[in-house]
Amino acid sequence: MSIEKAIGSAKASLAISGLFLTPAEEMLIKERLEGKITEEEFHQRVLGLLDNSDN
Repeated sequence: MSIEKAIGSAKASLAISGLFLTPAEEMLIKERLEGKITEEEFHQRVLGLLDNSDN
């Protein structure tokens, strides 16, 4: 399955539950799946997104 199809499938599953990815979240997931960032970088950036969502 391609990365685009995998993300689309995940987005559809989330939408059924009333949850949606922001463009920043989607880009971050795509970068990780493409191997552009490490797992550690991914976790750090997720935490950064969470910190920013508190504002």
